[in-house]
Amino acid sequence: MSIQPVPKTIAEEVSNRLSYKLETDIDHFTLKNYQYKLQKLYNEEKATDDEYEALAKVYFNLKKYDKYVELLIEGIERFKAKRLLHSYTMGRMMLFGLANRSFDLMSEWFNHELNPNKESFDFVFVSSKASYLGHEFHYQKEVRGSILIDASLVCFLEFGPFRVTQDYRVFDSEGFDFSSYIIMRFAEYLQTGALTDEQLKFFIDILGKNVFDKIKRLSRDYYKTERIPFRKIPQTNRELSRELVVTIIQENDFYYAINSDLKIYEGAESKEDALSEFFALFDGDLLNWVEIGQEEVSPDALDYRNHYLSYIKQ
Repeated sequence: MSIQPVPKTIAEEVSNRLSYKLETDIDHFTLKNYQYKLQKLYNEEKATDDEYEALAKVYFNLKKYDKYVELLIEGIERFKAKRLLHSYTMGRMMLFGLANRSFDLMSEWFNHELNPNKESFDFVFVSSKASYLGHEFHYQKEVRGSILIDASLVCFLEFGPFRVTQDYRVFDSEGFDFSSYIIMRFAEYLQTGALTDEQLKFFIDILGKNVFDKIKRLSRDYYKTERIPFRKIPQTNRELSRELVVTIIQENDFYYAINSDLKIYEGAESKEDALSEFFALFDGDLLNWVEIGQEEVSPDALDYRNHYLSYIKQ
């Protein structure tokens, strides 16, 4: 059992305990006590950038959002600290859409003078629940996830062993419910068979078997799924040495053609077009792997190459 170090300052304690969540789990008395101690330092003009950041977090958790914004703008101007800019951006992101508040990550982080090299925006989020298809589910335990957004606005999400990427603008347009998005992608992977044993164990552990099974049933009903075996490549009629199974998933009026072992995920507005895109990519990749000698392939890619080549007669 590891022993957590005792915080040395009030700012360190606040930093360890508080996060930018719209619904705090810290009691009101504790928050007011933090506010009193930190505001005293601020009023006496003794507050460092650490105390500015801590007091801003307290204001945020007390839902004093205007004070949170004003304090960090003042702190950024006074200390020129990128860490304060990060806190400001983090909180503003969480407030997006609340009381018609606007937010633009590109201008507020990537184009800010304190970030001339356009460094990625990364943060940890804590979640205890998620929504899926109109149902709210509570995790068996609080889970931490991490997110990195690069200057091209590609968002990399990590939730335990589960990792996905998405265009940041998806969250910008729909609100920043990262946890629910991850559960949606988990359900999608569940239907395509793309989850690893480690990922399956992780989600069963945090959701519990009953909730896991319910999400599985909901996703099965939502995604219309069929598995089609092929012994020939349709466009060329080239025979395969073994059966290639393509999973077709229909979501509303859109179709996905998938084989998770080959890491092929193609989509189109008809099943025929999705399959056409799938086999165009499969055939092209197959020809590339045939032309590349085994000695030219990295150890990491060797199994992947051999899996492709197992579909043709050598």
